[in-house]
Amino acid sequence: EKEIPIPMLALVGAALHASVTEWRSGAHKPAAFSGDSYVDAYNEHVILLQGIQLKNLRAFHVMMHRLYRQAT
Repeated sequence: EKEIPIPMLALVGAALHASVTEWRSGAHKPAAFSGDSYVDAYNEHVILLQGIQLKNLRAFHVMMHRLYRQAT
């Protein structure tokens, strides 16, 4: 069964982080999204997902496969 790749989901997480950050003050303050600006958020998501994968491979596969199915 196909899964969403970890790097793809980590990028989505970093993009969501960026979006929430734009609203931190309560008002929308647009900011450019760049790899340099959000590399730490991306790496944190990768580490989190790899941790889930190591802890429970079956549950990780089910989660990533469900996300794949929802996205296709």
